[in-house]
Amino acid sequence: MKKNLVFKLGLFCAALVLIATCFVSSAWAKYTKTVSATDSARVAKFVFDVRMGQNGAETQINGDSVNFDIFTTDFEEIYQDSNNKNVAGKKLVAPGSKGQFDVEVTNGSEVDVNVKYTAIIDNPHNVPIVFSTDPSFATKTSDLGSLLVAHELDCGQAGQSLANTYTIYWMWNTSSDAADTALGELAAGQELVINVTIKVTVEQIVHH
Repeated sequence: MKKNLVFKLGLFCAALVLIATCFVSSAWAKYTKTVSATDSARVAKFVFDVRMGQNGAETQINGDSVNFDIFTTDFEEIYQDSNNKNVAGKKLVAPGSKGQFDVEVTNGSEVDVNVKYTAIIDNPHNVPIVFSTDPSFATKTSDLGSLLVAHELDCGQAGQSLANTYTIYWMWNTSSDAADTALGELAAGQELVINVTIKVTVEQIVHH
């Protein structure tokens, strides 16, 4: 009798536990669902091309310092070697010399850029070389940097690169026969050299 009672009590307790468990589970039930969203981006391209030189033979500059053609002229009579337009590897200038060259920057980037120029002229003997963006030299300057004005280039649209080109003209600006002769005579005893360096800086425009 006691065994049956204990057995029944055990069943009753088990039933209570089961009912309580169901009640608790039901009390904490809730909706649950997980969603996600994904995005990605790639780094915008920074690509530009700088070319300097003349007559369609501009030198491409890819982040390096290179020599480019400024002082080749069409005045063969002032050269001892008219085919190479130089003497012993040196280009010559003299009264009557003039020429032109291009500075071209192309933006193939996927960002807008600003192009800045620095022009350095090393001319310790004041050889009268002047520059102009006007082939008639209506205005001229010995400060080449003043002609290369900073400008903005938009990023290429529809796969097209955008370019900006300066054509710079130069000439020996004769002040007098006496001054020119003095330079020529001085050059007979020592080497008089003009060095021109153009630096081009291309930087991204950050739009705020």
